[in-house]
Parts: sequence; C-alpha cells; structure tokens
Amino acid sequence: MRIVYVFADNPQEWNCSQFLAIDPMNAINKTGVHSAQSMHTSTFVENSEETQKIISESDIILIERNLFQDCLTLLMFWKVRGKSIAIMFDDGYSVMHPKNVSYGFWTNGEVRFKDEQGIEQTTFMNPKPLQQLGWGIQMSKGLQVVSQALVDDWKHLNDGYIINHHIVTDKYMGVKPLHPHEDIFLGWSGSLSHVDSFESSGILKAFQEIIKKYPKVKILLTGERRIFDILDVPADKKMYSNFVPAEQYPALVKTFDIYVIPLAGEYDKRRSQIKPIECEILKVPYLATEFPNYSHLKPYGNFTDNGWENWFNNLCEMIDHLPIYKEKAIEVGYPHGLTQNIDLHVQERIDLYQKLIDKPYK
Repeated sequence: MRIVYVFADNPQEWNCSQFLAIDPMNAINKTGVHSAQSMHTSTFVENSEETQKIISESDIILIERNLFQDCLTLLMFWKVRGKSIAIMFDDGYSVMHPKNVSYGFWTNGEVRFKDEQGIEQTTFMNPKPLQQLGWGIQMSKGLQVVSQALVDDWKHLNDGYIINHHIVTDKYMGVKPLHPHEDIFLGWSGSLSHVDSFESSGILKAFQEIIKKYPKVKILLTGERRIFDILDVPADKKMYSNFVPAEQYPALVKTFDIYVIPLAGEYDKRRSQIKPIECEILKVPYLATEFPNYSHLKPYGNFTDNGWENWFNNLCEMIDHLPIYKEKAIEVGYPHGLTQNIDLHVQERIDLYQKLIDKPYK
C-alpha cells in the first residue's frame, strides 16, 4: 500500500502533525512492506508535476484538518480522478471555547494579517472554515480521529474511526530533567488552547491551597503564558518556561514530580491520549481529570473529578506519598507506555486505510 499524508502544521505551531502524519509515515516505512510519504498542505495545493506524480501513484491520501479554500478544491480534484481520500484531525473544532486562540478563525472565519505598512488587519473567510471542513468530511471516504466524541460530532456527515496517538518511544529513553531541582515541582506544559481547562476545572484554586500547605512545592507552567499570568500565587512559588524545541520536550516533562492534566468542557472531551502516555513513558506521576476520552488509561495513572477540593485532596495524597506514586509510574505506567510505541500500531492504521480504500464514496 502507498500512502500520502497531507499535514497542516507549520514549524512554529508544530505538534499535531507529528502524531497524525510524520510518526506514522516513518513507522510505516520501517516495515518494508508498505510505503508512505508526506507533504504540507501548501505543497498539496500547489499541485506541481512532482506532487501530481506522488499523489497519482498513491492508494490513499489522508488530509489533516485544513479542508478549506484551495485544499478543499484539490480534494475534489483528486476525488474525481478516482483517488481514495480520508480526513484526519484530533481537536473539537465544532465545540471550541471562545478563549481558544483558534476560535475566531474556525467559528467566525477571522484571518489576521499585516498590510504593507506592517499594521495588523482582519478579514473574514466566507464560507467559514468550520462549514468548509464539514463539506470536506462529507466528500471524503471517512474521518480518522482520536475520540468517540469526535466520531459523534461528525457522524451526520460521514463515518468516523478512532486511531489513538502513539509515540516514538526511543525519543523518551534515558532522558534527564531539563531543570534539576530539590523542591517538588507540580505543573504542566502545553499549547494555546488550555485556558478554560485551568479556569473551569478548579485546579487554579487548588494550586493556591497547595502552596499554602507545602513550603517545598513550586508550580512550573510552560508554553501557555496566559495560564501562568492568571495563577494567583506568590511570585517565588511559580515559574514559567517558554516553549522548548521538540528535542527538549521529553526532558521538560521529566522535570515534573507530578504532572497535572486538567480537562474541562466539551472541547477537552475530544483531546488525544498523548499527554498521559508521554508521562507514562517518562515514568512521571500524573493527575488528570477523569473524562471519557481517558477512561482506557484509568488503570495506569491517577485521576480526579473536577472541583478545587477534589484537585486539592488528590494532589495532597500524591505529595504526601510521592515515593509510592513514583513507584507506580515505574511499575504500572511505564510498561503501559511501552505498549504505545507506534511501531506496534502500524497494522491498525493499515487495516483502516484498506477499509477506506475498499469503501465506496457516499
């Protein structure tokens, strides 16, 4: 089978495409049985002779999220030429919280740019990206996503199939903490879509009470500056680290003594398993909101209902018995993390792709 992944992320926002396209491509090519290639959506829409040759020789094309304007046109271009095309993404674009930095784009079609004088301007895409995404899903053979909630969101347009994110375990082996320390570090690192997760889960209030109770605890937040800014604890009790290069990210996660994964609202019910899995493979204890998309991980990690008292009580339990929870991370979490090596999950992707190839368009 010959597969082409069309990925959407740019270098400055790189994240989803690694798990949806690049890592699967590399794992498939390692088999020596099937082959895969990848290209950015900008290359796909240019539709050069080289691109046309790659696409024409493929058995299936998987396009990541950007099903609007020229990319949508190219979907139709290849569909009418008999190509099997599927869509893939891992976020709840139809249920975004207004504080998500991408809300204005997906929901209202807002596109910001700088004019010739360097002044930021705003224009609007019409039809809106969310509507165009729906058209693309409907015109495809199906949708690859990471949660049942995402399947349910789009089932009125097409069939959905769950493929969890998996990891290249070698990247996480032998990692040392990026920031060695003697205090107990609690915290989190993530992208620009988690403000409501912190505000609505109750964890911010829990952090305040934890700091009062435990003099040796400090809060480390990385990536999303807005969360650091709204955390109301003494300045010497919280630390901020900017985004780090991808090769340093495992060491950053390894820095935490307890990694927190607060979830809140409909958008978070659609997130992938990647954060807990990364903690598991790095032997880092984590505490996450007990949401349906994490239910399969319950035997391997630590979970809590939302509400600041629940977060506070569970964090106290883990801090008071930290050696026990670190041992659990080693003895229970880590072996499960090893099972999430993407090389062990190539066949389920191949099976899905073959199913989509064999399936007629609706």
